[in-house]
Amino acid sequence: MRSWNAKTICISVKEKATQKVRHLQKAALMAAALDDYLGASVMFVVIGVTVAVGAYITSQVQTQIGNVAGNTSLAYNAAGQAVSGMNTFAQWLPILAIVLVAVVIIALLYGFFRGSSAP
Repeated sequence: MRSWNAKTICISVKEKATQKVRHLQKAALMAAALDDYLGASVMFVVIGVTVAVGAYITSQVQTQIGNVAGNTSLAYNAAGQAVSGMNTFAQWLPILAIVLVAVVIIALLYGFFRGSSAP
């Protein structure tokens, strides 16, 4: 039978407090990691909006150039290539989103299991 004295109680309280501190530190690291990923997700949205607005403006410029200089001018063809390039980039955005989500999930799992002692 274990005897409880002041020293044993202090050690037990200290161990529990240390466990709580470790748990809180781990939670704080996870929250900091989520803050970092929040910035990445906002950046992704900004890129998507920029590509959409840029493609719209460039297509309008191409239309105006076609009305003024004709559909065979160098400027018209250059604007058309710019629109085509932005459309190609926009087609990659869903794949980039999947990769971004996968990175966030892997990083969270790594952060969660980093402190555990797996066999």
